[in-house]
Formats: sequence, C-alpha cells, structure tokens
Amino acid sequence: MKGIKVLLLSLFLVGCATVAPISQEDLLAEGFGQFEQGFYAFYVPSRGAVPDSMTISSYRVQGTSRTASDLHGAFQLGHSNDFGIVVGGSNSELTTLVVEHALDLEEEGDRLAGLEVLVVGPRELTPDIIEKATSRGISIILSAE
Repeated sequence: MKGIKVLLLSLFLVGCATVAPISQEDLLAEGFGQFEQGFYAFYVPSRGAVPDSMTISSYRVQGTSRTASDLHGAFQLGHSNDFGIVVGGSNSELTTLVVEHALDLEEEGDRLAGLEVLVVGPRELTPDIIEKATSRGISIILSAE
C-alpha cells in the first residue's frame, strides 16, 4: 500500500513539474509565424499526468495509436496541398511519441519530399526521429517556444 502511495505522489509531482501547457492557439500562432503558404495545425491532446503516462505506456506496447495514424494522414494531406504541419501538445513526451509513430507509418523514400513539420513543445527530438523524418523526405523544425 505504501508503494502505491509513493507512486501516486510521484506521478502527481511529475505532473506539477511539467512546462506550461501548449494550447491550440499557440499552435496557430507558431504556424502563422513559420508558414506563409498555409499549414495544418495538429494538436496532441493531453489528459493529465496519470492518464498520459498510461497512454504513453500503451503506445509503446502497441507501437502506434489512432492519434499517430491521424497525424500521418495530416502529413499526406499537407504534402498534397503544399502546406506545412504544426504539431504539438501539452505533454512533450506524448507529442514526441506520436510524431515518431506517425513517421513509422510512412515508408522510407521521397514520397513526402518537401514536407515541413514544425514540432511545438519538445525541446529536442532524438537523432533516431530526425533520421526517420529525413529518410522519408520530411523536414522537422523545432519551435523555439
């Protein structure tokens, strides 16, 4: 029982230590600042520290999610309309995972060549994620926010 209390307190404190939430309006502001030709904003929803932790664990086990599938569709739509993609959410770990899984859904090659994806929230992405994007013709831009 004591272990459960410590776990819950830890999860609560992790939630308290997160950066300021990113709103859909923040994504729009970032998109207008980055893309002149137009863009699609994709918001990765957060439901709080405990539900997000469970979601992240589930995504890691399953290897993908509906959110990642939706973002992959946005990649295709953005490329076909010559629009950029702005993606972000309040939980940077969840946003990073969704971006990685959306990239996993796209085969390697230049089918999405020229697509620019602005990621808002995460301070950095792993070299593996950057390599996945590059091998698919996608340019990843990290927001300075």
